[in-house]
Amino acid sequence: MAATGPAEGVREHYPKPKHPLEHTIPLRKPSRVTIKHPGYRGSGNTLLTLPATDGADHSSAHYDTVHIACVVIAGNEFDGWLSASQSGDTRVEPDACGLVKAGIYYFHVSAGKTLLVTAGAISPQQPHLEYPIVPNFRCWRFPHTSLPRLWQQAGEGDESSERPQTCRLTLTSHGRALQKSHIIPSSEKSWFNENDMHQYGNLSGRGAQDVADMSGNLIRFRTDIHQLWDAT
Repeated sequence: MAATGPAEGVREHYPKPKHPLEHTIPLRKPSRVTIKHPGYRGSGNTLLTLPATDGADHSSAHYDTVHIACVVIAGNEFDGWLSASQSGDTRVEPDACGLVKAGIYYFHVSAGKTLLVTAGAISPQQPHLEYPIVPNFRCWRFPHTSLPRLWQQAGEGDESSERPQTCRLTLTSHGRALQKSHIIPSSEKSWFNENDMHQYGNLSGRGAQDVADMSGNLIRFRTDIHQLWDAT
């Protein structure tokens, strides 16, 4: 019988080695707010999905941002509301911090404002389930006379008074890591013309790049956010 070596004898006093990742906490699935169209069923009724990373537990989203996104998709239905039910009976309101919890919601519009409903046959407060949506940006009409409150507040800010090296999204300073980004790209010049956007600046007869480069269409982003913005 072979003699037990010193190294083998010492090893018996220690537990079996374990992989360093064996007892790590599993990654939590990112929280999201998913908005569905109430008039349709199945996987094709999702209007949009937004990350829910706000709040103390990082599982909520800014209510007004979610609501305005739905309004735009529904063709500027500003009276529309979120509901946790497909019937739209109960409305979802923001909490004290202006947030909405992660989850699945439906965006409803009033039946009384659609052309598909016979006048007087239905209550204006009753949801119209099968409402049309805007398929892409070029089909969306700019709401000149009914801007959302958040957009009005953003327009009241003086760009020249801000710190020149501050990202408008994260509100943090990054020095040379900031880039000027186009809110609406120069490729959308036809959208500017069709929506009479010349009233917000001297745009008549200007080239597409001149329109895109006007100060009102530029915003400072971190380089990584700028790349994500252009990729959407």
